[in-house]
Amino acid sequence: PLALVNHFLPEAYNLHLTLVATKPNFTGKLVAHFARNSLYVYDEPEPVVLQLHAHNLVITSAVAACDGLTDRAQVTYDKAAQIATLTLPSVFSALPAFNMTLDYIGKTNQIGTYQDPTHGVFKTNYLDSKTGRASNAIIATHTQPVFARTIFPCIDEVNYKQPITLTVTTDARFQVISNTGVRDTVVAADGLTKTVSFKRTPPIATTVFGLVAGDLEYSILPKLFTSVDARPSTLPVRVYTLVGELAAATYALSVAAAVLPKLVEMFQQPYPLDKLDFVALPFLSDGAMENWGCVTVQAQHLLTHDATHKAIRDIVAHELVHQWMGNMVSFDSWGDLWLNEAFATWLGTQVLGTDDTYNWLLRMHEMEALMDHDARPDARSIHQSRCVHSVHTTHDALDPHAYQRGIYALRMLANLMQRGVSDDCSVMMRGVSKFLAANRFKSVKLTDLWTALHPMCGDDVLALMHTATRVPGLPVVHVAVQEDKVVAEQHRFLGDYSAEELDLEDVPYYLPLNVRLHDGSVVNWALSDRKTVLDVRAEDIATFNTNRTGYYRVRYTRALCGPVTQAIACGMLSIADLIALASDCSTYIGWRFQTADDLWMFMSVVNAMAAPDHVLCWSALNIALSSVQELHKSLRQFGGSEVLAAFNRWVADFTDKMHAKINWNTAYDLSDSREVYTDELEARSALMLMGMKSEKYQAVAQGLYKNLVHGPDRSVPRQLLAATIGVTCHTASTTEYNHIVAMIKSAVDVAPHTNASVHEVQTAVLSCMGYAARDELVTATLDFVAAHIDATLIELALVGLQSGGSKAWHRVWDWFVSHYDEW
Repeated sequence: PLALVNHFLPEAYNLHLTLVATKPNFTGKLVAHFARNSLYVYDEPEPVVLQLHAHNLVITSAVAACDGLTDRAQVTYDKAAQIATLTLPSVFSALPAFNMTLDYIGKTNQIGTYQDPTHGVFKTNYLDSKTGRASNAIIATHTQPVFARTIFPCIDEVNYKQPITLTVTTDARFQVISNTGVRDTVVAADGLTKTVSFKRTPPIATTVFGLVAGDLEYSILPKLFTSVDARPSTLPVRVYTLVGELAAATYALSVAAAVLPKLVEMFQQPYPLDKLDFVALPFLSDGAMENWGCVTVQAQHLLTHDATHKAIRDIVAHELVHQWMGNMVSFDSWGDLWLNEAFATWLGTQVLGTDDTYNWLLRMHEMEALMDHDARPDARSIHQSRCVHSVHTTHDALDPHAYQRGIYALRMLANLMQRGVSDDCSVMMRGVSKFLAANRFKSVKLTDLWTALHPMCGDDVLALMHTATRVPGLPVVHVAVQEDKVVAEQHRFLGDYSAEELDLEDVPYYLPLNVRLHDGSVVNWALSDRKTVLDVRAEDIATFNTNRTGYYRVRYTRALCGPVTQAIACGMLSIADLIALASDCSTYIGWRFQTADDLWMFMSVVNAMAAPDHVLCWSALNIALSSVQELHKSLRQFGGSEVLAAFNRWVADFTDKMHAKINWNTAYDLSDSREVYTDELEARSALMLMGMKSEKYQAVAQGLYKNLVHGPDRSVPRQLLAATIGVTCHTASTTEYNHIVAMIKSAVDVAPHTNASVHEVQTAVLSCMGYAARDELVTATLDFVAAHIDATLIELALVGLQSGGSKAWHRVWDWFVSHYDEW
């Protein structure tokens, strides 16, 4: 229901704004058509009270008229509530409808820095690239979530949509852009101003009303799109930029032109307006705003001179999805903004999937961080995170955790409905298409969408989305073999704790299991209770939660080790499978509930990655090696000598196999950052440090170290700095050691040979001094620390000493005891 209670409600807005860039205010004239509110009942005539949201507006005239009856309304303000109340004589209460004309003055906010909030009507000046003077100007609007009320009196609520007919009078030289196409332009006789009239919008939420006027230029791509009824339709697509920056708009324009017809096909709904514009603004608090047909984006997020730019693809696709879901059909509560944003990101990722093969894989890291967050006892559900209080900014309404969880809940739902794991969303999109067609231009409830999708799926969509949105935390599925039967049992995952000892509910989730078998098929089961027995043999299972389409972790017992690791070694698993396996099997390593089965499964998975037929996944390897290093560190400190010796032999064997498996470069071309990937470099660095006693890795480090010292420029990635210096230090002579330590002072000369900063080079040298193996160099490192004990981060020089085993640590302890009193 509406927060404002009125006898009559506006059914249409006719708005005329006069914008002058040199003035601190703007003027407006609003003609609103009010019709009787059927929900408001009264027995006898009474004064008509109309409440409209208005903030920083001064209404100078308010006149109601209908069939010759005219009267002025009394205007009062509640500034705290941002409401203007208009009171008319009781004679108007008998009318079915009337028009209200309001003349008013509003405030134009001057924006000069990124810290200035872009609310309501705002303006900024920018440098003219030809004259060098800040004589160019832009006036724009930002209405989400509650700033339309600073532009015109209205019902500024997310669940109220009415058409707007806009007219703008402004400087004749300005480009003027709004939600719909221009109907008419009239230039004043003196040539100084012009009046631009726009076509009437469909019913629109005030939150996505948009207007930009200013010194802009644009690139247009008239494009023939095939509409859903197979008839070609011409839709102009433009990108507006500051004067002089048009060349940087080419890529964004091409992305919009490519994505739009795909979305038309996926939604099975034509683009709902007559044009589409993206406008690059120098300042915009939210970074991007999906104004219907008039998308505004902070320039640095939209414009590029690079040939391609993933971030721009993501933004353009995200904002285009909103034009249907969020604008044409919107949700009636700020508490559901998480779905509005999550849906745009999820479908944007889907529509870019054919061009960005690793689009979902790039989000795997986000999912891992989110899972770590949801493993905390204080983790909240999406429903608990949603906004239920007052909203003053978009950040008030959008909880980042609910948004991120929503993305993976939608992905899980789409794969459940598809009965597959390939991120094909065609079944779900058929349901979304019907939902959009049935609710065109309406505001709806979140549950309306789940109800509409439910008949499209053989599984329980309502149950899935209920637990995905209302049950907090993260489930873990324990897979075991009991009496030759595979049993899946779920519990809430809480890391080093259990639900019982924290007195938390262990509510079962509705989970799609999606099991990949050795014959290549994927079998779909739903786990809706605590446990279930699966009709499958253990030896046939390759992996659970195929392609990580479900939002949960998997814990395997040793009985599943053989079939799973065989699938890894034989190359049967997808990259997403490998990342999920590496992450899930690493989860319990070093935790209180770690079992012998956990350790066995983890080590077996790591070993399988070194198999000759295994196609290496750098992301999965990087995750696994991080846990191997932590395990090695624990054994050095707490393990017995025999266990540590056995583990060191395994490390030597494993790193030797990995050296033979992958090619090793000693020089990289870092002029193009897309040539190498962080996961690969971090995994290579881990292998070098683990294998530092091997002559093979020492040779790699020596080649990289030579390039680090002598060049060429940008040839050593910063991710390999620590490994390069550490392994070199390990075998260094006294002279070589002194040269390395000297780099702390000469880092400015070395930094151009890498893509690291001077500070990063210094930190890498400091962190790796302790890897030196010679006794005299261990002493030299300890003396260096003692001599510079007051220096920032000097303790990092002790880090590498742990590689020397217990003997080195005894020396460190003796050194610490002997110097403690001096400090």
